[in-house]
Amino acid sequence: MKRIIAGLGTLALLGGLAACGSGAAGSAVGDSTAPVSSPTSPAGASTSGDCFFGANGADVEVGVDSPTQSCAQWVTDLAGDGLVWYPISAMGTEPEVCDLTSGGAEIYVEDDASDIYGYGNSACSSEEQNGWTPESSPGPIASAADQAQQVQASASASAAQAASVSAAQASLASDVTALKTDTSTLNNDTSLGGAVTQMKDAYATEQSDYGTEQGASCGDYSVQDDSYTVADDGYTVQDYGYDEADDVTGLKDGGIAAVQTDVAAVQTDLSTLSGLGATPGTNSSAAIAAGSKALTSADNAISWANGQASTINDEATQLAATAQDYATAHCN
Repeated sequence: MKRIIAGLGTLALLGGLAACGSGAAGSAVGDSTAPVSSPTSPAGASTSGDCFFGANGADVEVGVDSPTQSCAQWVTDLAGDGLVWYPISAMGTEPEVCDLTSGGAEIYVEDDASDIYGYGNSACSSEEQNGWTPESSPGPIASAADQAQQVQASASASAAQAASVSAAQASLASDVTALKTDTSTLNNDTSLGGAVTQMKDAYATEQSDYGTEQGASCGDYSVQDDSYTVADDGYTVQDYGYDEADDVTGLKDGGIAAVQTDVAAVQTDLSTLSGLGATPGTNSSAAIAAGSKALTSADNAISWANGQASTINDEATQLAATAQDYATAHCN
């Protein structure tokens, strides 16, 4: 948005000021290169109010502080830019293009940075050609504009800070909820116990079949057949051992990974809030402690299951070999 602020004193930029004067916006007439104002502008009826104008189709604004001519006359003068002007009640702030002075008066021009070579730059060039010169130090209007821009920047920073804190608080609440849910799921996971139980049952069957072998007869090849049965039982134990290994992998990639991810997410949320200087709105300490405990229990469960599986598998393999040795020793 382009903004042109012209004045003969301090312009109040921080609040909306009502437009004054007796005239309405004039028609767009005159040379499009005519200056916005000049030190030799014809004086009109003196007025004690300030004048503020906008222009149709250009997003330009002009402010005149303590004008020595009527607001209506300013409308007529401004119409020389080829724009249709109308009263507005408030000014805004944009980057400075120029701050000019002449005979104690000041013209301060602002223009949108995206169009720095537009109306604002043209106005500055026109006024300098008419005898206005750059201020050696910021004039009253420029100082007021700087203050307004600082207020605006501070408000924007505060709003961004508040938005960041709000987002971090929401993320923390969500991640704590997820951590509690995944911790409960991990604590109730019994997949490892199932595979170990199957191995134990298969090994018990192998032991029973070995007992049957010892009471069998060599003459009808029952001993040999029973030894093969014992060997098959040993393979069954191994198969369940593979299932136990898959269950361990599934637990690590599933429940354990979920809780680890949740804990890391909560810690990241806490770090973000700390960096923003905000106090966490959700108590996460209990959830983190419970999650850490669940992870420790899961690690212990894996160690137990792996130990059980290894022991049972070794015993089953040894028993199958013993059954084969028995058949060989008694029937050959």
